Amino acid sequence: MANPTEAATGTTARAVGTTAQASETTARAASADRARILVAEDSAVNQAVAAAVLEKAGYDVDTAATGLEAVGAVEAGNYALVLMDISMPELNGFDATAYIRGLDGARGRTPVVALTAHAMPDIRQRCEAAEMDAYLTKPFAAETLVALVERLTGIGALPPDDAASAPPAADTTVLDRSVLADLRRMTDAGILADLIGDFVDEARARVSRLAAAAARGDGATVADEAHALKSSAGTYGAAQIARLAADIEAAQLAAAGSAVQALVRTLPALVEATATDLAAYAEALAAPR
Repeated sequence: MANPTEAATGTTARAVGTTAQASETTARAASADRARILVAEDSAVNQAVAAAVLEKAGYDVDTAATGLEAVGAVEAGNYALVLMDISMPELNGFDATAYIRGLDGARGRTPVVALTAHAMPDIRQRCEAAEMDAYLTKPFAAETLVALVERLTGIGALPPDDAASAPPAADTTVLDRSVLADLRRMTDAGILADLIGDFVDEARARVSRLAAAAARGDGATVADEAHALKSSAGTYGAAQIARLAADIEAAQLAAAGSAVQALVRTLPALVEATATDLAAYAEALAAPR
């Protein structure tokens, strides 16, 4: 297997396999004009933003919310590439990819890019073992995603919209404006405003589930919900939420129960402060220019 090479600077995006050699054939089978990409991701808001970025770049996109759904979609369809979250219900991304590699013909050679919110020291080795082609660590730049998809499929995306207006200012103490600016460049303003609303709804629901799990001492659910919240918050530039969720996940994995309880109590207020800033950002996106 070829040695991994870094796909882009500034964001973790590394090649880890050799199945991309057949990607051009697979891509042509997907569509004569537009490559079809499968986004396998159990977070609805992460799924939506990846789909929006890829669709604006000129790709057709299908989605799957579990590893089993992803496997079934690849068995039934012709995809130029699969974005595969490694932490999904029913079947994790590594096992789903291993199953795909056992399929006959071009389907078994479909390029697969792992999506992970884990900073795992052995991620490259695990991706190699599953015969994945590359991995991206969330949150990642939209431009990096599009560039990696283009490289692995051999099919170029549409040129970026250089006429897109500059994103409105945001409070960087709560929000990471560079992430929001990146999303604004790679999606439409109306779509981004809707996605922001979906993220806030999902974040509130996750905080409620996380607090309930902490109260009943369900450490596994606390870690899972904190991990998912860290990932989606990073995708939408909710920097403080992402950091706090990472702290909760780390405290839970360290079995520091009192620290978990204290950190979880601070989450609702932070989510509401973030929601206020994101609402202002979304309103500014919709304002006439």
